Amino acid sequence: MGWLTLFKLLKNNFSFVLIAAALFVAGVFYIQTLHLKVSVNDAALANASLLSEVDLLEQNSDQLLATLNNEQLQRERLEAEIANSQARLNSFMQKTSMLEQISKKQKPNNLTI
Repeated sequence: MGWLTLFKLLKNNFSFVLIAAALFVAGVFYIQTLHLKVSVNDAALANASLLSEVDLLEQNSDQLLATLNNEQLQRERLEAEIANSQARLNSFMQKTSMLEQISKKQKPNNLTI
């Protein structure tokens, strides 16, 4: 008996039921749209945060690369200085050896007392 009464009530107020159903569906879509907006805003904030982190990492990478290049240049300069010092040392050792040979040749063989 309840179903029949409900059917008669719906039949007499069909336009009201359609409006109520349309409002319900519109409300659900509106809530879903708000939820989607919040999700999009959260994603945009997360994306902006990630982009700023990427920018910071790029800056750090550039600084590290510049430091590495400076250290490489300093290493090459020091290696050149070491090679120059080694060449000077070798030249000095050759000259010392030549002087020793000359001094041995010029020493008198007999010693006088």
